Amino acid sequence: MTFRNLNQTWRDVIFKQYDADYQADNPFPITYLIFAPDWNSQDLLFTIPHKITLKTLKDAIRDFIVQQRVLNQFTTASIYQLDPESPCQPCQHKPKFNMMFQLKFAPAALILLAKACSAWDFEVWPDKHYLGHTLASWTRKKTLDDFDERAHEEYRKAYCNGIRIHSTCEDCRAGAFLDKIYDEKDVNDGNKIQAPMLAIWGNAGVSAESLKNKSEGPLEIWQKYARNVRGKALECGHFIPEEDSEGLAEVLVPFLLE
Repeated sequence: MTFRNLNQTWRDVIFKQYDADYQADNPFPITYLIFAPDWNSQDLLFTIPHKITLKTLKDAIRDFIVQQRVLNQFTTASIYQLDPESPCQPCQHKPKFNMMFQLKFAPAALILLAKACSAWDFEVWPDKHYLGHTLASWTRKKTLDDFDERAHEEYRKAYCNGIRIHSTCEDCRAGAFLDKIYDEKDVNDGNKIQAPMLAIWGNAGVSAESLKNKSEGPLEIWQKYARNVRGKALECGHFIPEEDSEGLAEVLVPFLLE
């Protein structure tokens, strides 16, 4: 693995540095931590898992920038904060990652927007620890207590598979881009889901945080897209079946039996 801190505006250095690493045949993945004040004071944590040509990299970054400027998605992401007190955390500061994107040539590169760090020197977090932290941070309790170890192991297997990681990124990307365009068109055209719909969401964790400053709740939002909507918030975070399986069954089973 190659890791470099690039304390300059990223557009001035990324292509030159990558070309040098490419020519030197440095080991992949290559990770750059790049100072990017022109991106709303957000730094870039940029990983290239596999060797690609410089032209491919340039084309993908160009398209990526155009997409983000047009759709202005930067401020809509969740924030993942790493706890420096955690025994799994080798950092001495608190980096924050606002969003992960996978570029057109995925799985060749990943970009995370990272809030400016007070210190530059840190190690790459071990994959299993990062996954555990992420899963826990999305729950109500901020722990892994509600995960059966067998289920947790399946999450680990899934996120050690490049194809599945790629699919996850594409799913999130579609929700931010293409799906949003088609959904807005349906609303404008008066097209609504005709089948009865049950909306279930968690009242804590990342699910609740995403709704904090919105004027509409989940039901009000879904009523724009479906004619017959009902739903309920459960005592959980993002992982509803794992965190509140009984509450889910109480709401879901009667709906399915109607």
